This record gives sequence, structure tokens and C-alpha cells, in this order.
Amino acid sequence: MEVHISGPLKFSSAFSTVQGKLTNGTYLPFIPADKWHNAVLLTCTDGKKLKQINCFLASDIYFAQNHPAEFETSTPGYNLLSAGASVDLALGDKAITVSLAGNNILNEYYYDHLSRFKEYGIHNIGRNVVLNVRIPFSLN
Repeated sequence: MEVHISGPLKFSSAFSTVQGKLTNGTYLPFIPADKWHNAVLLTCTDGKKLKQINCFLASDIYFAQNHPAEFETSTPGYNLLSAGASVDLALGDKAITVSLAGNNILNEYYYDHLSRFKEYGIHNIGRNVVLNVRIPFSLN
């Protein structure tokens, strides 16, 4: 589901779920936990040096996986928060894109249900920050 609130502001929400059982009624292995994704995106354009500016805030809510297969363990739920911004800088007829994003910005300790390291007590990745600069090159 995606809702445009007004002009440059957009809200999106998505829910995903997978269920699987064998004919004997037991659950299949490696079924991901239910997930609810929500995001707010703000896009601004001025058409001059700053062609486009994007900002986002997103939340991924993973529900507890309480239906493990025979040799799996249950996994508790968790919430991951992400935020970021990008800007397209005009460079002639092309644009350089610079973006900065933070994932798991609250540094949540969690195990993904599908992680092979969960049984060894190794958490998934914590807070991380990504800086990206994209410069277009032409082969003409």
C-alpha cells in the first residue's frame, strides 16, 4: 500500500507473511518471520544545482517466529529503524548523486530467523552508516 500525503511527501506500508506445513502438520524449515515495513519519503526538486533531494525514514517490524521446524528454535521479534538522505548535484547534463543512510540506527541486537549464526549466539549486523557517491561516466 502506498499513500501520497501531499505533493512531495509519500508514505508506504507493506506486510509480508509466509506459511508452510508438511502433510503431517509440522512446519517447514526456514520460513521467515512476518514483516511489516513502513516508510516516509520526502522528495524535493529545484531544477538548479540541486536537481533532487530525497529524505526517508523507515521502520521494519519483524514479528516473533514461533512456528519453528523440528530442528529449529523460535526467534523473538525486533524492530529496525533506518533513515537517510540523498542529493543529485547538477554537473552539466549529468548528475552526481551523494547519499548517506543509516541502517539499524538504534543498534538493535537481534537474530534473523533465517540466520545460520543464530545457534552460535552471533547477532546480525548492528548500526551501520553508508556513504555513497555515484559519478556517471560517459564512454562517448
